Amino acid sequence: MSARPRKEIPLPGCTPEPLMGYLKALGVFRLVAEQADDTCRAAWRGGKLHLQTCLSEEELVEFFYTNYIPTPVVVPWSGSDFFDVKFTKKPLKHKKTPTGSTIIEAFIQNQSSRMDTYRETLTACVDALEQVGISKKEQMKGAAKAHYIAYLRTLPYPQLDNWIDTASALPGKDLKLNTLLGSGGGSDGNTHFSDNFMQNLWDSLPDFDGQKAVAKTDQLELQASESVERLKASLFDFATGALIKKRTSSLYHSGAVGGPNAGQGFERSSFGNPWDFILSIEGCVMFAGAVSRKLGASGSHAVFPFQTRACATNSDSLGDKENVGQEIWLPLWHRFCAIGEIKSLYSEGRAEWHGKQSGRGVDFAKAVASLGVDRGIDSFARYGIIKGRVGGDNYNTSALLGRFQVKAQPNVDLLHEADPWIERYRRACNDKTPARFGTALRRLDTAVFDYCRFGGVERFQAILVALGQAEREAAHGPKFRESGRLHPLPRLSPDWVDAADDGSDEFAIAAALAGIQGVGVYPGIRANLEPVEFSKGRLNWKDDSAKVVWKRGSLADNLSAVLERRLLDAKRLSLPHVPIASSRTVNPATVARFISDELDDARIDQILWGLMCCKIEWQPNNSSLQEVPRLFAMLKLCFPGLYADGKHSQQVSSDFQKKLRQVKPEARIAHLVRAGRLDEALRSATERLRSSGLTAAPIQWETRSCGIDNTRLAAALLIPVKPQSLENLWNLVRRYKRTEAAL
Repeated sequence: MSARPRKEIPLPGCTPEPLMGYLKALGVFRLVAEQADDTCRAAWRGGKLHLQTCLSEEELVEFFYTNYIPTPVVVPWSGSDFFDVKFTKKPLKHKKTPTGSTIIEAFIQNQSSRMDTYRETLTACVDALEQVGISKKEQMKGAAKAHYIAYLRTLPYPQLDNWIDTASALPGKDLKLNTLLGSGGGSDGNTHFSDNFMQNLWDSLPDFDGQKAVAKTDQLELQASESVERLKASLFDFATGALIKKRTSSLYHSGAVGGPNAGQGFERSSFGNPWDFILSIEGCVMFAGAVSRKLGASGSHAVFPFQTRACATNSDSLGDKENVGQEIWLPLWHRFCAIGEIKSLYSEGRAEWHGKQSGRGVDFAKAVASLGVDRGIDSFARYGIIKGRVGGDNYNTSALLGRFQVKAQPNVDLLHEADPWIERYRRACNDKTPARFGTALRRLDTAVFDYCRFGGVERFQAILVALGQAEREAAHGPKFRESGRLHPLPRLSPDWVDAADDGSDEFAIAAALAGIQGVGVYPGIRANLEPVEFSKGRLNWKDDSAKVVWKRGSLADNLSAVLERRLLDAKRLSLPHVPIASSRTVNPATVARFISDELDDARIDQILWGLMCCKIEWQPNNSSLQEVPRLFAMLKLCFPGLYADGKHSQQVSSDFQKKLRQVKPEARIAHLVRAGRLDEALRSATERLRSSGLTAAPIQWETRSCGIDNTRLAAALLIPVKPQSLENLWNLVRRYKRTEAAL
């Protein structure tokens, strides 16, 4: 519209927080670009909106006060205001701001040229009620409401179409309303946004001065001066004392509601700036909905830009019961963009996660982390639209849930493998299920959200741990599983193991334990932790399984119980070899640190529950005998855990391997160790090795001089070490001299 050079104008009043500040920024940008300067550009910098425009600050204020043409915001489908409008009523002067049907009449009676579209739209909405046969508000519900809104879309008013698309969408027979505009798509409880919008315009624009009953002309001048002052305060964050009492919107700015403890003293009245509300509603128009139809599908659904179902995590302020609300992710960009680019961004404002619309906040986070949203967006301001926080259960409130930087995170695509199981788990959680299931789900959502936000191996490992804990709760909740038809978590790919491996000794031990394999139809270690079996091509629950020995006790108790169970089952079932071999092994020095209680047992336990749901592949490791007790070396040789086919044993001498394969693990030795009868255990171990051709020097042992916990020693016998390490352990025992210390 103008060849004048553009200059940059920061708008300190237009900020990402609160929600009203963000919407106001969009409203300012849209209106300036559409009605004043089509070369205008906008960007978010330094926590505020910046405009590049040929207008000066004074011209910007003058535009909104004198020339801006309001969008006809109407909500005739809510309340009784439009049913009470009287066209024959003579024009009146009002001593105070009119409300209800009276404000509609005031707009219809106004003859200002910039109110032409608004006046025609209001009249058309009232006439449409008669056209569709609705004469009272009680009829405005269900199919009748959907039919009325569909009829409004046929009227020749483009701006009305834009507003209706903002407030509602009509896929098929189901009417969907935009949560950003309250529960009623333009109303929230007893609050009607169209009435409030018109009241604020009536207070702010000089076009309504003729309808104001004032005694003196200077009062109109004062009101005009105060309106301009409020406009400047709204745009540039100036301090002003001209705010209007009891004029606020808790949905967009809950902090301005007032009430107890809202300021100095016991209670404070709410004060609002009419221009804040006007510009915020104008900004909402950018969030017009659309009907999305999946290619090749028969159905369609309503999609409002950047909106999903809420997802409570430990990283935000949402309560568990607030999952029924909505989230809205507001994009922020630092590059100056034209209005066409931003409109395109919002019209396509749908984040897809593996080909599907993001249904929840956590899915949106995954889409962002996988660059499912990539249109030059730097970050998102994440808000929850929640009922009941302010004003009662019928009113919505916006709550900032944090800022989310757009950054691609490696391995985020792996999360798709667990999505179906997580969704079934989520559906099984409800108000009637014990709190521990909801807590596990929240912990899982938190872990996923934090990884998508910050990345890092530790945070990916936290996802795996949270999955294991959710599986653990399901394993101990048969009624919960039955109600949700929840099967055990299917095995995840080996990539999960690599992505979660932080290089710690705790992870190494957990991975080696999780990799313990079965023999024939006899299952791996997972069956000792939870009641599962593999049948009909998938994992199923088997609550009467006698193989489960994992309790709520210590890690050492559980590991030693697993060892004894698998030894007994091997003998009872006449298995070709004892099923304690693993596809992953650890360094004997790491086992020594476990025996010495230098590691975090709780972490090993948690990681094990996650890793047991993964496919564990072979991974070599170095062998070190630093500080390995000879006692452990002797006992571990009786529980080698070798594959029957000699898998992964290429680096072991054939003579030693042949002899070691003749060693048959004996449950009695494990019992003796756990009971603290170490002298007897050592004698049995020595005899067992000698019978296989491995003659070891006897070890003299006195329990009084031992600082090793018996249960931990028994548990360590289950931890797999690789064949080469076993040969090194044998050399350690074989070189033993009677004159040396026992350890």
